[in-house]
Amino acid sequence: MSKFRHIIPCMGLFLGLFFLSFSLSAEGGLSPKSSSTTFDITGGNVFCEGENSTTTLTVQVPTYLPFNKKYVWNGVDGTASITVTPTADTTFFVEVYDATEDTLLGVAQKTIYITTRPTATRVNDTLCPGLDREAIVGMRNTTAKYFLWFPDPDNLSYNAPYNQWNPPPTTDSINIWTPVHPPPAQVTRSKFFVQMSTHPMTEYGFENHCWATDSAFVEVDDARFELVGDTTICEGSTTTLMIVGNTSGDILWRNVADSVLAVNVDSITVEIPDVGLFSFFLEAEDYRGCPATKEIVVRGLAVPSGVYILPDTGMICRGSSTFLTAISDNGESYLWSHANETTPYIEVFPRQRTEYKVTVFGGPNLTGCHANSDAIAINVENCDLIYFPTAIRLSSPNPVNRIFKPIGVPHDYTQYYFAVFDRWGQLIFESRNLDLGWDGTHQNQNVRPGVYGFVFRLNNKGDVWERIGTITVID
Repeated sequence: MSKFRHIIPCMGLFLGLFFLSFSLSAEGGLSPKSSSTTFDITGGNVFCEGENSTTTLTVQVPTYLPFNKKYVWNGVDGTASITVTPTADTTFFVEVYDATEDTLLGVAQKTIYITTRPTATRVNDTLCPGLDREAIVGMRNTTAKYFLWFPDPDNLSYNAPYNQWNPPPTTDSINIWTPVHPPPAQVTRSKFFVQMSTHPMTEYGFENHCWATDSAFVEVDDARFELVGDTTICEGSTTTLMIVGNTSGDILWRNVADSVLAVNVDSITVEIPDVGLFSFFLEAEDYRGCPATKEIVVRGLAVPSGVYILPDTGMICRGSSTFLTAISDNGESYLWSHANETTPYIEVFPRQRTEYKVTVFGGPNLTGCHANSDAIAINVENCDLIYFPTAIRLSSPNPVNRIFKPIGVPHDYTQYYFAVFDRWGQLIFESRNLDLGWDGTHQNQNVRPGVYGFVFRLNNKGDVWERIGTITVID
């Protein structure tokens, strides 16, 4: 019994010293002077003004403290958790008691901030290819004080080495590509997102519900000016080349032989002396100082030497047709104005006097340079005064009925041509003598009865008559 009388007072002293070992903390509540867990309050810290600010605050009490506890929030009895909806910055205090002994175990506090969602002016950047400087993006003119930057999750490979930020940058601007870490060759645009707030985002145990999201980007862009002008002209012609876009500094124009053509002018006029390709270069800087060399290639096209139509004069009988052919040394495509045909030769069927005009082009499909046009008028005459028998009879006793030739041909003709063909197109008779007609034979033998074709052409002092028809041979 004497041993127990000494042990019990010692245990009481030990427990008393244990509870006295905690001290009150201004931010976190009761803290043990040993390394034991301290009090904390969970719940939202930051909310936007005018938006839902309801949150549940829960005090976290170490489990080794007495089971039966009492909670007093800002002087009012409550439970371990309370739900609040503050409309202004408010600090909440909680006192935790041992409900049995009515002794204070510790305190904790939490301040809820009501703020506005921040706005900002986005600052993007553009790099010239090969430009030796850093790219900087950021947010300016903003009420935010805390920032978290993240690379575009859809293009992480383009944002290396920034896709492994740990921790993310927390300043209002960030340096992206640098001369040490230039962008990959395939990158033309890198996008970065930022979360920003007037209060910490997640630091110091903050649970922030009032922040804004924005983005900024870096573009890798070529110099923003272009060299423009006609790229296809006729040989021996001139064209004007000019700059489109704002430039700064010196401007140099040169040709492929590095001969200087002009300096510090916005446009030049160049001559294309021959057929072929001719390159011209412009060296300048755009308004950002991005240097570039622009090239334009001008193609010189051949000019057709000329065109004429054969035959150079024409006359046909009404109901007949004739062929017209355009002759050019170096033409590639043709356009007949009246017939709207694009081949070098055409067959025409005029019913009255008609003029046909052709234009030849130096390129395919009516492109390129074109020569002077040529034209021809086709006169249509009534050839019915020249009569063609419709049949001959080989066994007729009358010699006139056995001979086939045109009747009524004027004797002052210049040229005369008359020919007969069988059904397969084989020539079986021809004559350039008006007095000589076909007697229905071929190689001194009578042909078979049937239908045969004929061609008649007469040049009468420059007027050409032509007739195509058939003749029936009867036994």
